[in-house]
Amino acid sequence: MFAAGIAAIPGREREFRKSINEAIYYATVLSCSRIHVMAGVVGENLGREAALATFTDNMQFAADACQSVGIRVQVEALNAIDVPGYLLNYTVQARAALAIINRPNVELQYDLYHGGMSGDDVLEVVRGNLDVIGHVQVAGVPGRCEPDRGHLDFYPVFEALDEIGYGGWVGCEYTPEKSTIEGLQWASVYGLGRPFRPV
Repeated sequence: MFAAGIAAIPGREREFRKSINEAIYYATVLSCSRIHVMAGVVGENLGREAALATFTDNMQFAADACQSVGIRVQVEALNAIDVPGYLLNYTVQARAALAIINRPNVELQYDLYHGGMSGDDVLEVVRGNLDVIGHVQVAGVPGRCEPDRGHLDFYPVFEALDEIGYGGWVGCEYTPEKSTIEGLQWASVYGLGRPFRPV
């Protein structure tokens, strides 16, 4: 089963805080500068208002704990088709959550796949939210395979990221249709080489 997090689930605050402390430990050991905190599936019995209040409190705790060691915290919206009941389904909701959390080290993890599945104009979202985007991920829409498959053309988005000064990584979070190596051939135009040679 897909683990969707517990940050927005009332009654699990102690467990959440313990998990953040563990994440900070591992991030520090691995020299990882970011932690992705997942809100969780709220379900029908839990009110959205209570979930948002819990999420805000937990995220503020996580942000403050991470700030002391120079780690940034990431919030992501997951589309409702793949993850029904998840607290944040749209970029606008994630952006609003960032404003409520109100911590300088909390940023948006923007998955172009989830954005595309939720109906975002992903190019406009990238252009309009660069100030809060800390990490970008990609996969083909639909199907979650290589990004050169599906109905969204990501090449203009990659060009826009360069043009507007995005300095972070673009993570490939997809299941290749064949092998991992073959699945990276689409990225040869970005310097991965053809054929791609693993290190």
